[in-house]
Amino acid sequence: MKLKVGFIGLVLLVLVGGNWSSVQASWQWQTITTEALKYKLDAKEEICLVNVLPSIVHDERHIIGSINIPIGKIDTSEKLPIDKNTPIVFYCMGVM
Repeated sequence: MKLKVGFIGLVLLVLVGGNWSSVQASWQWQTITTEALKYKLDAKEEICLVNVLPSIVHDERHIIGSINIPIGKIDTSEKLPIDKNTPIVFYCMGVM
């Protein structure tokens, strides 16, 4: 899989317990490089990859396997993993 990306604000977020709104205070943010993300995707590690741009942009181009949750809808989205230990990578402006 060849992955060329121009990520802006690529962040790895590990959620710990509770529902989305209750864990906001305990977020653990880490930056991840595109190379590290590619390695994890190639290794088929369990990651929830979220494109936070409007759906019209996501539909035009996105990283294969990512889901689309526009930034303003993250708090109310039911697309996020139930298991709060699943790493979530939020990204925007990815190209392939």
